[in-house]
Amino acid sequence: MRSATVAGFLSTEEDVAAELSSSGLSGLGNAAAVAKVVAVSATKLAWRYVPALARSLVAATYVATRYERDGMRLWVMAKSESEEEAGAYAAFGALAGLLAAWNTVKGCSKSCRARAGRRCTTGNVHGISELRRVDAPWEQIEEMDNSTGPPHVGFFDVSEEPLYEGIALAEGSIVGLELTEEVAREAEEVAREAAPRAWEVLPLVHMNNVLSVSAKATPGRGSLDLAVEVKSRARTGSAMEAAFGAGVALIYAWAAGGGHPEIRRVAVPRSVKVPLELDRGHWSAGRRHAGASGRHRESSWSD
Repeated sequence: MRSATVAGFLSTEEDVAAELSSSGLSGLGNAAAVAKVVAVSATKLAWRYVPALARSLVAATYVATRYERDGMRLWVMAKSESEEEAGAYAAFGALAGLLAAWNTVKGCSKSCRARAGRRCTTGNVHGISELRRVDAPWEQIEEMDNSTGPPHVGFFDVSEEPLYEGIALAEGSIVGLELTEEVAREAEEVAREAAPRAWEVLPLVHMNNVLSVSAKATPGRGSLDLAVEVKSRARTGSAMEAAFGAGVALIYAWAAGGGHPEIRRVAVPRSVKVPLELDRGHWSAGRRHAGASGRHRESSWSD
């Protein structure tokens, strides 16, 4: 068996990182605990979502996390039959773990009240970056793990949420690989297929009614930029579906493109949801959530 270790970083507002460092809890619960469990589970399932990967035995998976001043770092080591496959499997596990942590801490809603100094928006998470292979001994990585706190986690209750029409745009970029135009087009298809399945991998994402997914991949010299837009009609928004679709498509490029890839960015620059109103037996768009300026605000915690 061969092993490979992949690391990635979830960038958050400093007050979120401070909460995690002090108590291990923010938003829905313990971000590190959720990330570790999801990373272990997702690593062995990478072949289901990344067509470039053959179904392969993952003999073992190890995960470590470290809270830092402006976010959380995560490492995944996977053992498989080939080093190249182990790297791609570990990359998928790291992506899933970081997305699960993102969904744990990203904001508030009706049943998760804002506190003094904390606004209820999705803007407290900036995104994922620095997802790449690393060569440090696992024993050294484990010594850096400073995650603490009780393993508390909750699933956001949407039973009293209205029905929304949601739209979210996720963007991602990967560098350090060799790509063809065909791989770029296939990455678009992977994003379209993966986005509606986010709930299968990320335990705090609801099974939403995804109406459409559009994806655009732009290859460069040794790089790929990707934009994924998801529209849904559900009691939450579309942000995590869009981020999952973009991230999985980048992992596909990682596995198909060769080279020494690094995912530089997965972010959600736009996420909006519009409550629908029941009018004479038919759902219709109601007034949009708006701030004091009257402009559409970003969707609340539950998207």
